[in-house]
Amino acid sequence: MCYTLRPVATLLQQTRKSRGLSLEEVAAAVSTDATNLSRIERGIQPPKRELARRLFVFYRGVIPLARIHDPDFDEGAAVKASKAATKAARQHARAGA
Repeated sequence: MCYTLRPVATLLQQTRKSRGLSLEEVAAAVSTDATNLSRIERGIQPPKRELARRLFVFYRGVIPLARIHDPDFDEGAAVKASKAATKAARQHARAGA
């Protein structure tokens, strides 16, 4: 695990688990695959900028991934978009249930 990725990777995994979400559920909600998300959560690789943004929105700003890749990222706009992401994730979860 890369030292600089460890705190974010650990926070990402802990947040997902504390919300009772599987890798597959989060991966589908943020348009990636579970294998990629697993590598990110273990600190093996950083997320690409767009995925970092989607994770930031999905977790409503709890995960500071966006700042790692884009210090100029507009957190206010992303938080406003989080309602749409949450709604989409719930619909996806209902459809799979």
